[in-house]
Amino acid sequence: MDKPIEKPYAHASNPCRQCMPLGASWAFKGIESCMPVLHGSQGCATYIRRYMISHFREPIDIASSSFDETTVIFGGEANLEKAVLNVHRQYHPRVIGIGTTCLSETIGDDVDRFIIRIRDKYPELPPLIPVSTPSYQGTQEEGFLRTVQGTVKTLAGQYQLTEEAIPQSDGPLLNLFMPMITPADIRWLKEVLSRMKIKGTLLPDYSDTLDGGMWSEFHPMPPGGTALEQIIAMDRADGSLELGSDYPAEWRPGYYLQKRFGVPNARCGLPVGIDSTDHFLSILSEITGQEIPGACEQARSRLIDAYGDAHKYLFGKKVVLFGDTSTVEALYRFASEVGLDPVLCFTGSPSGILEKTLEKLPLPEASANPPLIKENFDFGDAEALIEELQPDLLIGNSKGYKISRKMDIPLLRVGFPIHDRFGASRQRMLGYEGTASLLDRVVNEVMERKQSKSTVGYTYI
Repeated sequence: MDKPIEKPYAHASNPCRQCMPLGASWAFKGIESCMPVLHGSQGCATYIRRYMISHFREPIDIASSSFDETTVIFGGEANLEKAVLNVHRQYHPRVIGIGTTCLSETIGDDVDRFIIRIRDKYPELPPLIPVSTPSYQGTQEEGFLRTVQGTVKTLAGQYQLTEEAIPQSDGPLLNLFMPMITPADIRWLKEVLSRMKIKGTLLPDYSDTLDGGMWSEFHPMPPGGTALEQIIAMDRADGSLELGSDYPAEWRPGYYLQKRFGVPNARCGLPVGIDSTDHFLSILSEITGQEIPGACEQARSRLIDAYGDAHKYLFGKKVVLFGDTSTVEALYRFASEVGLDPVLCFTGSPSGILEKTLEKLPLPEASANPPLIKENFDFGDAEALIEELQPDLLIGNSKGYKISRKMDIPLLRVGFPIHDRFGASRQRMLGYEGTASLLDRVVNEVMERKQSKSTVGYTYI
């Protein structure tokens, strides 16, 4: 298994990734009254809308500059101008986000220059945020992160605010940046900040825009999201905290704010599990000087008790983890705490971050050998390894279903995309309560497997 896999093909077979413009569209949906425009063909926007709708089960609009054969030859500036004007006229957004696609990047469209000329011609337009997101360079995770940083670079400290629009608070002001997590987990982050009396600007905040309630009247764009004024005022914060893996500096908005405006910046992994959540809360307390709420201590105590109850079901069970880099890293830390044995961890990202991160972590107690760590990996490659490793459980997104079905291995769906189960937006994983919810799902999956495979049929496990 240490030998490189000999591929009889040069393409990806069922890739463990989606495209960068999808991540860009997702991030733009977390900004209040923002409409994403993809600079390229209509098919890109259609594919991304379909993918996101089946996961979030919400109406999602994404505009396109609608390339055709002529545009490919002569460039897409006229199409982009028309798309921006149409979006401005029909939706009246406060922000327009512009992500590039493979086609516009391949022909070399200079979108930054196009935007300067469009703004000169139409000064009444709202802020335009350009992000370079060619699918052939990275994954949806990178597209998401680049978009958040691009938004901060375009807006933070770049516009004048009235005194009334500047965020006011008796407590500390904090910028909080996160990778692709669920709307339910964003709501938990907001709840923690509220309990600690911290005025937080979360970017992006799609907790309502991608998981809203019923409307009594039609809205061209869903209510919610991070307000434009809050993003502009990020340079005034007392500090920033970035969640997720140790991404490169060019993907990190907190790093940019520190370098450009001197805003102190800290980073930690996703708070999944006891140690990671402890670390997250301690950093919050250190940055802001606020005490950790007693309710968090109670939730921590309940989680420790649940770990003890679950140990006999999980210890030594072999598990395969896959998905976005930050998600796999968080799941690995969780698996180590609850006694699972992660035998294979893989991602479709070619960044090198996952391997660098996991190799620094101690070997899980239940593991006899270090896990196999694979990047830029697809499910075609993974199938042979999984067949050899014979794991007890797969944890990752719905794209692992074919292997799960073929090899008769249970799949616990976590991350993105989840197309074949209900309630993806409401899944919890962050914090002590979210970890407990994840633990319950893992244990129940293992118990269900034991029960369904039993020749006698357990009624008491």
